Amino acid sequence: MKKTIICLLLITIFAALFTPVQAVAKSEPTTVAFDKLTELVIAGNTAYRRERNEIRALEISLNTMNRQFNEIHNQQFALEQMLAMPGYANTTAGAQTEATVAQLNVSATELDKNIQSLRTRINEAKDSLTKTAKRHTLPAQNMYISNYILLIDLEIAERDMKVLERDLENCKLRQARGLSTTSDVRTAERNIENQETLIESKQDAIESNLDTLARYLNLSQNIILAGLPEFDFDKITTRNKSEDMKAFIASASAPAERVSKDAIKAAFDNPTPENQHSASVAAQDLEKAKKDAEEDFPKAYDALLKAYNDYINSKSVADAQRDFDNLTSQHERGLTSKNMLLNAEQMLENIKSRYEQQKIQLWTILIDYELKLIY
Repeated sequence: MKKTIICLLLITIFAALFTPVQAVAKSEPTTVAFDKLTELVIAGNTAYRRERNEIRALEISLNTMNRQFNEIHNQQFALEQMLAMPGYANTTAGAQTEATVAQLNVSATELDKNIQSLRTRINEAKDSLTKTAKRHTLPAQNMYISNYILLIDLEIAERDMKVLERDLENCKLRQARGLSTTSDVRTAERNIENQETLIESKQDAIESNLDTLARYLNLSQNIILAGLPEFDFDKITTRNKSEDMKAFIASASAPAERVSKDAIKAAFDNPTPENQHSASVAAQDLEKAKKDAEEDFPKAYDALLKAYNDYINSKSVADAQRDFDNLTSQHERGLTSKNMLLNAEQMLENIKSRYEQQKIQLWTILIDYELKLIY
């Protein structure tokens, strides 16, 4: 019996020591900042790490080749100094030295060619690495930004709930005076119930979006966002349309480009009629893909500018403010009810929120656009 009591005490102490710690560890969320998204994304991206390691290996090879080139250059310089000595070039040793210098020149030329080729390969690999990072970061940015769009949806839904609650209260007051029916009250109550369901769906959407972002960033714990940075409109208004079009066409035609290269290689390695025909068809498909992309690009570019212009030229807030001011003036003269004024104020706040949401959505539209430029 004594042993049993001791065991129970030990279990209780163990639970007291470790359970709270685990609970705290699970409940503490991680704060994620927008400017840290790229760092978080690439930290858990195997494709990025593989490309980065390949570049490092290439850079090591380039450093080795550069050292070899410098060593050859130093040998050449030393031998040329010897050949410059009076009478040395006419000796047997001088002839051998000249032959060695000539051989070193050949080696240096070949090595320099390889160095330039490797540098080009490294630059291309770095460009690909940058695109890989951007390709995987942009979806994370989209989820991050979308959180604030969803928050505004929730804010508006909660604000609308206040209107419905006020409607229910007024409906009950009118019922007490015989001005509304039980059915009217029940309808107002159902409206609130429906709004509660809507609010729950908005909250679920926010939680789901954050959970998806956390998984995308390979974070096991819950996350909270550090805030939304100010959007730079220059990212839309100062774009290089010509460069964007080149990138858009290259991205859209990339699959056809790969098929064409493979077909051409197969025809070169084994020039059968079938392979040559496949190469010809693939080349035609590539040209069509490029032409289609060239025709589609203006639509994507114009849609981006239209979204920006719609936001900049919107008068929704100004119009709503003017209407509210007019209604306020009428209320002060006793021409409108307090309830009408409150509803109008609520509508004004909703329109302001929608305008802010429109601004944030510009960012997601830009992200979708930029994803179409990466291949």
